[in-house]
Formats: sequence, structure tokens, C-alpha cells
Amino acid sequence: MMLRHQWLPDVMRLARRLSRMDIAERAVAICAAEAAREVRPARAHAAHLRCQALHSGDPGPARAAAEHYRQVGRRFELAAALEDAAMLSGERPDEALRIYTSMSARWDMARTSSAVV
Repeated sequence: MMLRHQWLPDVMRLARRLSRMDIAERAVAICAAEAAREVRPARAHAAHLRCQALHSGDPGPARAAAEHYRQVGRRFELAAALEDAAMLSGERPDEALRIYTSMSARWDMARTSSAVV
């Protein structure tokens, strides 16, 4: 399996920011195809949930991805999914920011801080 799914939620964020729905459509389709190849829903499935959320504007799938990441201990991906869900629901991304801060993820901290409503 190509591991493109790990980058596709970030591609979706950029596509949304640049109003490039053609890129967003392609990214969500690629992510769906990779998720369909998993025997058990795992990393590609969770990435697909985030892509679905960013594509549809519904924070629910991003929250489901966050719960998956929380259960399997993927802290960085958890923070990103929480950030996506907060952005889509208009909430403050406080938990995401705390996680990024604990990891000294400065670029992510800056992006998340600038998005605080």
C-alpha cells in the first residue's frame, strides 16, 4: 500500500484554504481507496475520516478519527484530528494546542493558535 493517506488530511486543509475543490476531491478519493484496502480499519481509515470531515464540513468524522488516535496512542494525529474538529465546529482547539505544545510542535502550535476563535 502506498502510504499517501498520512499526508492527505494536510492536502485537504491546503485545498480548502486555496478553494481548490478539484484537489480536495482527488485527495478524498485517494484516501478512500487506501482505506478500502485495509483489512481492519486502521491508519488509512482514520485519515479518511479526517478527509471526509474536511471535505464535508462535518466535524463528526474528525471526532471519530480523534477517538481512534486516542485509543491507539497516536498523539500527533490525535491533535491534528482534534484541531480539524474544532475548526469545523467553530470551537476552540484547546486540547489540540495542549498536545502540540507538549511535543514542541511549533509550526502546529502557531497554526492552531492563529485559528483560535
